[in-house]
Amino acid sequence: MTRSRKLSDVNLIRPIPLAGGEYGGYVVHKSTKSPGMIQVTNFDEDGNPLGDEQYSDLADALQDHIEKIDHPVARYLKNDSSKISRAWEEATFEHPYKKELLEKAFNYVSLLRPLSGVSVDGMTSADKSGRIGVLYRDEPLPIETMEHLDLVPYTMAAQRDFCDQWAEQYLAKHAAASRLDNLIYDLRAE
Repeated sequence: MTRSRKLSDVNLIRPIPLAGGEYGGYVVHKSTKSPGMIQVTNFDEDGNPLGDEQYSDLADALQDHIEKIDHPVARYLKNDSSKISRAWEEATFEHPYKKELLEKAFNYVSLLRPLSGVSVDGMTSADKSGRIGVLYRDEPLPIETMEHLDLVPYTMAAQRDFCDQWAEQYLAKHAAASRLDNLIYDLRAE
């Protein structure tokens, strides 16, 4: 089983605001058009829907809108995407082992520090200035490590894994809340 919960958990999805929510942003929610699907609706500043997209899984919806997720790791993607890309290119293509670095599926960029002294498995490099670090791995990092080290998932595989983990945490939290709601209802009924 993958970490990401699929269609059977669509009933756990409560509206998730992205980039301002229903006033000039997006909301992820159960589809109003297709049962069992997830919908991302775009709203204007007055709260009027502008359009929507349908997804079969929460992580897919999040990955298409990763820079809008209200999470410290994702915020860097919105605010510093060109800086992240430039640093990754410098650290990767000017490294003597660039071929090995490019074979690593999970790449993370740290805008705050070089990673030479960080004790996380993987290969590291830095941009030309030596101030921005890049971590290259064969396996994904836990979301807590990304947060702790201020690492931004750069490659598609790293971003997908971040969205899978975020979705899993969200659904687990709401599954627990749903179970608690049911328990309270049952106790009141007795």
